Amino acid sequence: FEIANYHTAANGDFIIVGQNFNTSKEGKKFNDVLAFHFDAKGVLKSQYGIDTKENNQYSKAAGTPQFFIEKGNDMFWFLQEIKGFTATRNKVLSYPRGGKIDLANGTVSDFTIFGGKDDYYLDPKFPYLQTTKDNTLIFFGSNKSGKEIWFMRVLLK
Repeated sequence: FEIANYHTAANGDFIIVGQNFNTSKEGKKFNDVLAFHFDAKGVLKSQYGIDTKENNQYSKAAGTPQFFIEKGNDMFWFLQEIKGFTATRNKVLSYPRGGKIDLANGTVSDFTIFGGKDDYYLDPKFPYLQTTKDNTLIFFGSNKSGKEIWFMRVLLK
């Protein structure tokens, strides 16, 4: 298991996320995404397992980047699914997927895919911007060739 990220919530809960992996001659081969949710006293409250949508040589070699955004009693958990790599632009092709952890009940929602369709992927250097005014997350990216820029606004509720 390799830790990808962790977060201490305002209520004191602590969440660790990462991925299981196997080792081979080629190195680590990442697979399922796991989260461990502890209460403020350090007692395991819940654990979550998420299957990655992408199961290719790039996602297995690099692992899935993950991040959190806390809003009230909820923790939004986002994964960057790695679909591929473009050598001509030296760019990882990834798209966001997210779910919501209910901190009080220790449950996680189904995950929703944002982007990744029609050849649109996150910008590797500036994939998202969180705003505080209206609880919005904005994803930035382009198509595979980089000729069409796109953004997607996601309301955190």
